[in-house]
Amino acid sequence: MAAAACQGRHASMLHAWRDDGHSGQLPAVPLPGRSVGRRSTGHNARSASPRCRVAGGEPAAVVSGNSDVSFGPDLELSVSGTNATIHVFGIDHRNANPHVGEFILRMRPEVVAVETAVTREHGAFPGNSLGCGDPVVEGTPDAFFVRMFCQIAAHLSEHGGADLAASELWAQITSHYRGEQLAYIAAFATGARLTFADRPKDISYRRLFAIASAADLDIGFASQVEGAYRESLGLPPPPYPGLDMPVAERIMFQERDAIICKVLDDLCRGSLAQGGPASPASSVVLVVGRSHLDGLRFLWAEQRWQGLVGAAALSDSQLMSVPQPPKEDVASRGAGVRRGLLHAMMRQMVTQEVMADMANVLGPVPQPQLQAVDAIEEIYTCNRMMLAALPPELLKEVVAGFNCDFEDVLAPYRDIRAVNGGCVYSEEIVTQLRSLNFELAPPEAAGAA
Repeated sequence: MAAAACQGRHASMLHAWRDDGHSGQLPAVPLPGRSVGRRSTGHNARSASPRCRVAGGEPAAVVSGNSDVSFGPDLELSVSGTNATIHVFGIDHRNANPHVGEFILRMRPEVVAVETAVTREHGAFPGNSLGCGDPVVEGTPDAFFVRMFCQIAAHLSEHGGADLAASELWAQITSHYRGEQLAYIAAFATGARLTFADRPKDISYRRLFAIASAADLDIGFASQVEGAYRESLGLPPPPYPGLDMPVAERIMFQERDAIICKVLDDLCRGSLAQGGPASPASSVVLVVGRSHLDGLRFLWAEQRWQGLVGAAALSDSQLMSVPQPPKEDVASRGAGVRRGLLHAMMRQMVTQEVMADMANVLGPVPQPQLQAVDAIEEIYTCNRMMLAALPPELLKEVVAGFNCDFEDVLAPYRDIRAVNGGCVYSEEIVTQLRSLNFELAPPEAAGAA
């Protein structure tokens, strides 16, 4: 058998992790070395993309970082017809990222916009705003965290001295909190309003499940795997696809980036219709996952986001609507395949907690679909399927065959992919995968038997 005769030379394996703007981590693609970012801006989180200033309709130009903070923003956006500046930070949510909090503490923006809400109410609609003293639903974990962040912020503001970012108290805070949490604390300490700028996650889940076909989800899976392997090899990411982004990624990434742009524009024009600051903001800090940077840069230029969001109020935008999912027999093979591929793609992008949240929104996998979903999980989490999803030129960089062509070894996995018109899962493929994991008794033990 070709698979048995072929030995693939592959780098030492470690679990890689994906990041789409949610805190936490989930094993995704076995890769050497570094952790991985979805549609990463490059193989290095801080140096991958040059810092740019992008004014709507104007070409990007390189600018220097702010000398008063450890790291300046990754992007600076201007809003036509205003004097507003938006400082955009793309972060890795697993790291502390204290430079973002330092920037907020020293620059004291009027608004800090985030893609991760503090409470369910805060994240119920784009543009919702939160400050210390605002009412929250008591008796919930949300209320506890808001109160805790506000107490820490008040203590920092009172006892941090003239330069809060240089204080010993801030150093202690950064050793216990990370990512957006430090941005929350810094915003509350300086009196900035904390504005949720993203689309509610449940809408994204429902739109993805209603719109994307099995082939769309398969393409999305392959794109995430390719990005992960590119970063592990230190290769640049594929060029940003612009408005031709594949369906599944467009729903999960580009639509959200367009909504973020809309919220930022409304903030700086004082036209937020949903619970945000009423006065135009002249200084805004945006904190997002680093993989949003390319999309924000592209959509902000020439105000391309307007073509996606539409001219109506955000509440009336098609990007906030949830179409009805296709009518299909819950027990049909196609229904199980689509749900299984949805899980396969999302597993490359989000955490276990987000997967559980998606299951709460969409409901548990129906009993008739469990066999398909379990089989697809087994196939689409194996190294061979991930390698089969890579374009040929990248595959050559990742693995090589010994006494065989590894393309031939991967052919059965490539053939069953939905995008290639395949069956997605089969008992034969599952059996073959399981047969790859075996142990042979040592020769002496075999002889004794």
